[in-house]
Amino acid sequence: MFSKDIGMGLISSKLCKRFLAEKERKVIPFSELVETKKLVSVLKKTMKTPEDLKGYDPVHALYISVQNMASLFAEQVSILPEMKEYSRIMDKAERVYIPDGPPISPLTRSYFTHWAFFDATFGKDKETIGTCFLDSGELLGLDPHFLSLVGLAQKSRMGIYEYIGSDQGLTDLKELLTDKTYSCICPSGYPGQKSEIWFVRIHPPPFNLVNYSVIMTTPYILIGHSKQEWVSFFERNSIGRKDSELEGKLQFFLKHGRSTNYWNEFIVEAHAGYRKEAIFLQGIPDLANTRPHSPSK
Repeated sequence: MFSKDIGMGLISSKLCKRFLAEKERKVIPFSELVETKKLVSVLKKTMKTPEDLKGYDPVHALYISVQNMASLFAEQVSILPEMKEYSRIMDKAERVYIPDGPPISPLTRSYFTHWAFFDATFGKDKETIGTCFLDSGELLGLDPHFLSLVGLAQKSRMGIYEYIGSDQGLTDLKELLTDKTYSCICPSGYPGQKSEIWFVRIHPPPFNLVNYSVIMTTPYILIGHSKQEWVSFFERNSIGRKDSELEGKLQFFLKHGRSTNYWNEFIVEAHAGYRKEAIFLQGIPDLANTRPHSPSK
């Protein structure tokens, strides 16, 4: 589990001690937080709908601010000795996957940065950049509203959903195992088709001020396999619809898979084409012969 579930992790504790010892030193350039606070204020005052915003959505902008600040935090702390393991994991992943999106790589920056900051764990307490950021945020003087957004990003995960339609500019998705439905803005602009299966990361509406969620990654469209084949995949991994621990198992598996780069490897090996608004993947993670670029072929 994450450090926020069991108390502050060892690496977070070491980072906080270091920050306290260097209290007068500006560890992170926080000038960007001024804009973030403005966005929070605008959102609270206007509560505009996607139609009103004419292409610019403040909820999406808030979560982009979270990504940017997490990136600044990671950049500042990754050079510290406490973060040696994290730096090793990221250096290798950057070299292997070159995550700049098609045609260079099927791993987009939006996907990769979320994985790097909120899913990739390190240290004996299995911490992430996100949990370290949360643990030290108050000490570093971050706005409480902003920290709550960081918390939502840390809890987020990729998910596998069925496209069920659209309404008033929002994309409606239903998660395969939980049957939970989400009305989302899709910033990439991909229109979707009935019964398509999407692999995306959804962020919830912050502060309960709007009635829609945000798809934070370019949609990965899973082709060539039915919903039932994907349900069977989860069942082979001991995750079933009637499992009393379904939510927890899904959370862990879709964030971490069976190894650090489990989902990264799947995306690379399953890549089957792309368009500007979406990337297409074919295959099932545990069936090597179904993936176009599987080393076993």
